[in-house]
Amino acid sequence: MIPVETKDIVIKDIKEVIELSNSRIAGLILYDRTHPHVSKVVNDTDYWNEFNDKSGMNWGIFVPSYDGNSCSVPSIPESVLDQFDLTKDNLPCFVILSYDDRGEPLYHSEKIDDSSVECAHESLNKIIEIIAGVEDGFLPENKQTDRLYPMVKSELDLSNKKKKFWKVVKNIERGVDIVVKINGILMMFQQ
Repeated sequence: MIPVETKDIVIKDIKEVIELSNSRIAGLILYDRTHPHVSKVVNDTDYWNEFNDKSGMNWGIFVPSYDGNSCSVPSIPESVLDQFDLTKDNLPCFVILSYDDRGEPLYHSEKIDDSSVECAHESLNKIIEIIAGVEDGFLPENKQTDRLYPMVKSELDLSNKKKKFWKVVKNIERGVDIVVKINGILMMFQQ
């Protein structure tokens, strides 16, 4: 976990850190005090140790802080959100950051489920696992190329599509169960 002052979060500064990392990618968790479950996960040492073990020394995960304390993030300044084409409605989110070979910033945000501490942890953990899995599949000499970011984004998009697909399947199963039950009740009345 790398705390950064919320007023100081700028893409160019994170780019400098990425250039010093083993991989041309980083993560930024954006949330504020209206997201208590994400805050609890972010400020729990055990969760952070788990996340750090997954990202390793290859890529950093940045967390907003205010006066050096990530527990007291009052709000994310609009200037920070604007850099990533985000609004307060997009929070909480995990922003994946990189840059192309021309030095232009690349970023993609993933929504974090803040409905409970468990959901916030699971949501962050899944995102970090996907990024770490893709990053781990690259040879060391290719981790600082602009090929890593599109692969990470593609895997995250695929994961989201799978999640939506299984949600539809579960809804269909529920619908079939209801039809079977209704059919059973109708059969009882026909006898």
